[in-house]
Formats: sequence, structure tokens, C-alpha cells
Amino acid sequence: MKIKSAIVLLFVLFSVIPVQALYKEGKDSYGTYYVEDRLTYPIIFIPGMAGSNLDVGGGENAWPGGLSTNDDAFSVLALKEDGRSPAAGALPVATSVMRYGAGNVYMIAGDWQFAPIYQGFYDYMASEGYTIEPNTNGKQFFDFPYDFRQDNRRWTPLLDNLINKALEKTKSDKVILFVHSMGGYQARLYMKDPARAKKVAGVVFMGTPHHGAAIAFWAFSEGYNFDNKKLSDKKMWEISPNWMGGYQLLPDYSVVQDNNGFWPLEKMYGQDWISSQEYAHYLEAKKQGKQYTIRYGLPNHKFTQDSIAFHQYLGNTVDKYDWVKYYMIEGVQQPTAQYLEGALEDVGLDKPVLRLKKVQTGRGDGTVGSAGARIDGVDEKFTVASQHGEIPSNALTHPILTQLRKKINNEDKRGQTVALIRQYADSRLGETKSWVFTSPEEKSIVVNLVLLLLRGAPDKEKMELRDEIRKRIKAMAEFAHVNIIVAAGTPQEDKFYVAVNNAQVVDAGTGTIRPSNVIVNIDSFDTLNAIATHRMTLSEALKNGNLKFKGVSAMEKLKYKMFAWIAKYGSRS
Repeated sequence: MKIKSAIVLLFVLFSVIPVQALYKEGKDSYGTYYVEDRLTYPIIFIPGMAGSNLDVGGGENAWPGGLSTNDDAFSVLALKEDGRSPAAGALPVATSVMRYGAGNVYMIAGDWQFAPIYQGFYDYMASEGYTIEPNTNGKQFFDFPYDFRQDNRRWTPLLDNLINKALEKTKSDKVILFVHSMGGYQARLYMKDPARAKKVAGVVFMGTPHHGAAIAFWAFSEGYNFDNKKLSDKKMWEISPNWMGGYQLLPDYSVVQDNNGFWPLEKMYGQDWISSQEYAHYLEAKKQGKQYTIRYGLPNHKFTQDSIAFHQYLGNTVDKYDWVKYYMIEGVQQPTAQYLEGALEDVGLDKPVLRLKKVQTGRGDGTVGSAGARIDGVDEKFTVASQHGEIPSNALTHPILTQLRKKINNEDKRGQTVALIRQYADSRLGETKSWVFTSPEEKSIVVNLVLLLLRGAPDKEKMELRDEIRKRIKAMAEFAHVNIIVAAGTPQEDKFYVAVNNAQVVDAGTGTIRPSNVIVNIDSFDTLNAIATHRMTLSEALKNGNLKFKGVSAMEKLKYKMFAWIAKYGSRS
């Protein structure tokens, strides 16, 4: 029977379960231990326009509003011309991502105002093991509600704070951003700074209007309630003229066409016309005998002009970094306003009224047309037949999200490596247990190995050393927390851990375990594969310097150095 060197013990302990836990706690006979996997990244979800609950305190929801909410109740959402201060009352605060059409409440099936909004996405994440609430599997998921009415640039520092919190809680090197609609602006603003971008491994855009959407121009001219049927288009137009976030959704390309062709942006965003809603409000005030000062063009000309600069800053392509993957999921096959037919009507005022009509095709998601969704520099693009607001919750989207998460996390390759280690470990575990605990024959072989190492007849000191080595090997099988580092110091570096009790693997996976008492270094995945497929012996790997191992204390280091010597020089048939 071929005798395996003592170092085999460390490798037979590498029996692992599938790739798991980016951060978790566990217990064994040693006590509590902690697992960190810096290469499995937590996920941050950023919702789109109108996708966060806005509350005014005392449990009162200002957006999307409750069961009894009507037009008048939404006045609290109006802002002053600075786009930040409340026009009246307290400033609503973004408290959470909107799960249902009545906030986070689901009460009446089939009633729109209680219908799921992002709840389907949260259910999907939970099915993948990711939850917002603390869990035992270690998969962390964070979301980022924000006041969508205000300038998107305001929220970059807060997003950075959340990402730093996520990295600290999960002990990870980077995060993955899943972003919907206008949430993609948040991601792109964040990625402008290379120092911040170092914290991001991948960005997945879902329905992001990178170049804006024709419906946004319609909203500030005709009114658009974002499908919130608790308020009218008219009321939405009244409360949103100073929503800077909404202006940033304006298209950076022409969407208004008359008999002479498409308007240049200067005319589209100029002040030589009156919107339909503006004219209707003027007539209403006149009828009531009230004074009314007409605003020309879109309601807030400053924000309109800033929207052009905003899109120029974002640019036509994502900001590229070697370590970041970008993906785009676009909704398609839905009737979508691609552009607007415009006609100027002389109504006897100093400027004409602009009358608009939507021109729809199936090239979009019902909100964002194909021209607005385009973006350069992404690694891969996908399409799903889905309405805009439903893309994150759509069952067709979920396999794509899983695929992309695995790709960014390198889960398939890591899982294959784990399986290879498992296969090797399973082939040796029984043999090693027998050698360490039960076989008198193997005990005499250990004596011979020690004698061979020491090059002399056994004396009391040498016999004591032999017994100490055997004692340590048995202790390692009874209890060990092993950290395995592959390709340290290279771009391919990866880590695995194993927790052993009573010669049984009680926990294992990717990442590191603390406290640990054994560290194994393997110089490359090629070496690991060669050992696992029996093309290289452990003795050869040690002799060639491809494999090293040590304990984590001074005494442990001395003892494990002895094991390495035995493995190098003591193997024989």
C-alpha cells in the first residue's frame, strides 16, 4: 500500500459545500467562528423615479399615498423654485423603496393602488438567498430609497455611505449595483469618481433612460401621473414644476416634430411657446378673475437648461474600469412614445400654445423608447418583453439577473474549483481517518518517517518528537479551522476555508474563517488542479515550492514546519 505523507491530512480536510456565505457566523466545539468572503459581493438596489416612499412623519405617506389619498393631499409634494425646499409644510423624506402601489402595504388583490411595484423583485432576491433583513446564510442585500423629486447629484454622498456600510457589514471588497430606471443615473454619477468606482464590481441597468424619454417632455407640458391613479395628470403637473429629478429625465435628443421636421433642442427647450397645461391653468384663473403669470416653455427654465448639461456630463458611454462589468436590460415590445407630433396654435396671446400628440411604436418598454435606452460601453445587452415599471419584478428578468450576478461574482468558476477540491478530498478522507485513529501499521510507518527525517537511531528525545507530531496530526483531524489561499498576490487570488470537528467537515466554502489554526498556500490553480487530479503529489508540490503551509502562532509554525519536512522527505511505499 502506498503511504501518503502527513501533509495529506490538510488536503483531505478540504471537503467543501457549494459556494456560499459572503459573511456569516457559525459555532463548533471551539466556539463561535466568523466567515468572510471578500470576493462574493453584496447587492445594492437603486429604484427609479417615483419608486421610493415619501413620508411626512407620523406614519403619513405622501407618495404614493394611502387608500383615501386624493388630488389635494399630494400638494405636500410641491417644491419651491430651488428644487429642494417644500412649497408648504414639512419636507417629505424617502423612507423605503416602494413595494406596492400603496407603499409597502398589500391589502386588496386586483386593486391597482395595492398592486405590487418592486415586491416581485424583493421576492426574487429572497429566492436567491438575499434579504434586506439579517439572515443566517450571509447573503446581504441593501436598497437605496431617495427623494426622486430632487437633483440626482445630491444623493451620491449618501449612496457612498450606504456602500461603505455594506462593505463593512459583509467584509467584501466591492458591491454590485442593480439599478432601475432613473436609479441608473445614481449609478453613473457614482462611477464618475475612480476612487468610488473601486468599490463596485458590476452595474446592471434595468430600463434606464440613459438619454432621457419623450414621456418626460410630455409630463412637463401635458401632465403625467406615473400611473399613480390616486391623482390626476393635472395635479401632477401642478406639484412637479420644480422637481429637478424629473427634468433630468428629459431627452437629450429632439422628440418634438412638426411639418418642418424635428425641432432643435434650442427650440424644444426654449421659451417661445406655451404648454397646454400652462394655457389651461391661465384660462381657469381668468375665468375666476385671478391674476396669472404665464410661464413660457417648460415650467422651470433653469432646470430645463440644466438637464442638457446633466446628460452631457453623463455622456454617451459608461465610465470604463478594468475591474467593472456593465450590463443593460432593456424592456421591449410595449407601445411607447418615441416622439411627439407638435403643432403651434395661435390663441391670441403673445406666444402660441404647443399642442402635442404621442407617436407610439413597440420599440420600448412603454415609458423609455429605444433612442433613450441606448448606451455605449456596456459588456452585454439583454431585452425582455416587459413594461417599464415591471422590469425588476418580471420573471423574464430574473434568470438574467442571476446569470449576471454569477458572472460578476465568478461563481461558476469558483464553484467548479470547489467541486474539484471536494472530489479530491472525498477520495482521501477515509484513508486518513484510518491512518490517524486506528491503524497500528500506519503508526509504525510514522515512526519510520520520523527516523528517516532525523537520520539516526531513536532516542528518548526523538521518540518524544515523533509522538508530538502524531498528536498534532490527530488534533488537526479532531479540530481545525483551515484557510486555503490560491495564487496569492496575483489577479487570480482566491480563498477557501474548512472547519473540521471529529474528522468531519462541519462547514466549508469560499472565503476565510477566523479564528484559524492552519494556513495553506498554493501558488496557482494549475497546481491545485494537478494535485486534485493526482498529476502531482503533495511531496512534489512541497519540494518544488508550489505548496506551503503553516500554523498561525509561533509554536504552531514550528510544528507545521516539521510536518512539511516529513511530507518532503518521508514518503515511501
